[in-house]
Amino acid sequence: MASESHGDSSSGSGIRNESLNYCGGGYRKRKQNVEDITIDDFVNPWNFFHVFNQSDELVMNWCIKNGLIASEVKCPTCGGQMKLSPRGSKATGFSFRCKVNKTHEVASRKFSFFENSKLTIQDIMVFVKSYLEGHTLFMTSKLSGVNYKSTAVDWGSFVRELFKEHFTRSISQKVLKGN
Repeated sequence: MASESHGDSSSGSGIRNESLNYCGGGYRKRKQNVEDITIDDFVNPWNFFHVFNQSDELVMNWCIKNGLIASEVKCPTCGGQMKLSPRGSKATGFSFRCKVNKTHEVASRKFSFFENSKLTIQDIMVFVKSYLEGHTLFMTSKLSGVNYKSTAVDWGSFVRELFKEHFTRSISQKVLKGN
């Protein structure tokens, strides 16, 4: 059996670059418990698919814990506090219900990245992950099961706008200097 060399600091230029040798990890390095996985752990693709291969309820709870969906919001009708509640009659299985007036109800995706989409959270996350990995829009749509002609183009535009907004808010204000 051939031996593999990883990160040998004595090779070539003598410069060791950890980032070149780093990989996200394989199946054996995945996290076993979905509750322990954060977005940062998605560098290992097994963690990503472990989260989004769960039931809708577990995915919803993971999204709440990781800040992708709110656990409480203000009621747009009366201003009262709304809490996420299980609702079997809703597509996602959850909705926000007002604590002041139980008839006030909004979709669980309200005020989130997933608002206004009929796609599953799982399909959206696979789309975004594939897009971030640099796949073509066609391949991204195939991997996520999103219709290429209209929905994938819309989501591609949405993700580009999101990246542009992130850049504008956090990166464009930085000053780059040399020595």
